[in-house]
Amino acid sequence: MKNHTEHHIAIISRKDSRKTHDTSTSTVAALREAATTTDYESLFFEDLLFAFDGQKLSITDSSGQGICRFDGFFLMGWFKTKTLDDIALAVTAYATKNNIPYLNTEAGRNRSNAKVSQCVMAVLNDVQTTPFVFAIDRERFLQGIDDANLGYPLIIKSIRGSRGNDNYLVHNRQELHTIVTKSPDVLFMAQTFVPNDGDYRLLVMNGEVGMALHRKAVSDSHLNNTSKGATAKIVPVDELPVAMKQQSVTIAKVLHREITGIDMIVHKGTGEHYFLEANNMPQLSTGSKVPEKIALLDQTLSNWVTEHHARTDAKHTA
Repeated sequence: MKNHTEHHIAIISRKDSRKTHDTSTSTVAALREAATTTDYESLFFEDLLFAFDGQKLSITDSSGQGICRFDGFFLMGWFKTKTLDDIALAVTAYATKNNIPYLNTEAGRNRSNAKVSQCVMAVLNDVQTTPFVFAIDRERFLQGIDDANLGYPLIIKSIRGSRGNDNYLVHNRQELHTIVTKSPDVLFMAQTFVPNDGDYRLLVMNGEVGMALHRKAVSDSHLNNTSKGATAKIVPVDELPVAMKQQSVTIAKVLHREITGIDMIVHKGTGEHYFLEANNMPQLSTGSKVPEKIALLDQTLSNWVTEHHARTDAKHTA
C-alpha cells in the first residue's frame, strides 16, 4: 500500500516517433528523473480498449489493466485527429464518472464526433446500450471481441460512418477478420446484434421528442437506413416506451445537441430498447417525411427564439 504522499498518475498521449515532440514516454522518463514520490506511467490513446458487457464499462491499456487504477490523468496531443479527439472525450467522461481528475480539462469539452464517445457517454448516463468493443489497434480490437464473447452474428461498423456505410452483419470469426483486413483505413466498433423489426429515429428538439420514425430494412438487409432503401413511417410519439423517450432526451442533453436524431432499436424477442447513435445531421431537409420534419423544425426554432426573448425581457423588467 502506498503512503498518502504517493500517487499513481497516467500520462496519456498519441503515439509520435518524433524526438522533438513531447510524448507520454518522454514526459514520464523526465518525471522519473525528478525527485518525486509520485509514480508516473505512460499510456497511448491508440492502445486503449473500450468494452461494455451490458453491465460494466471498462477501459484497459496495453497491459490489460483498467485505467481506473490511476489517481489522475494528464492528457497530451489528442487534438491531432478527430478520432483521438473522440477517444479523449470518452476517457474524460469515464474519468469524471469514476471521480478521477484529469488535465487538461479542455479535452472534456471536445465535440463528440464518433460513435465511441457517444456509446461511452450513453452508458455512463444510464442510457440502455448494446454491449460493444472498440480499439484503434486492430489486434487489440479482434482479441477484445473474442474476450468479450459478444457472440455471432454481431455488427461491426465504422465509428465515423453514416447512412449505413461500412456497416456489416458478421456471422463468424473468419468473416470478421476478412472484413477488418480488407478495410485497413476504417476503424470499426463491434456491437451485439439485436434481432429487430426495424429501428426508430427519434427527433429530439429543444429537450423533447417531437417526432418518431420507424424505419424497416428491405429484403434481407440488416440496415434500417432509408439511404439504403429502408421504408419509413411516422409513429405517434405517445406510443413509444416512456424510457426510450426519456433516454433519448438524456443523451441529447449530454451531447449538448438541442436538435438531433437519436437512433434506438428494439429487440423483437424481449422488447428491450437500445441506443445506437446520435445524429448531429438527422436528414431534416432530405430523406423521408421532409414536409413533416421541416414543419417540426420551423415550430421548434420559432418557439426557441420566442422563449429566449421572453426570458431576456423578464430579466430586464425584474
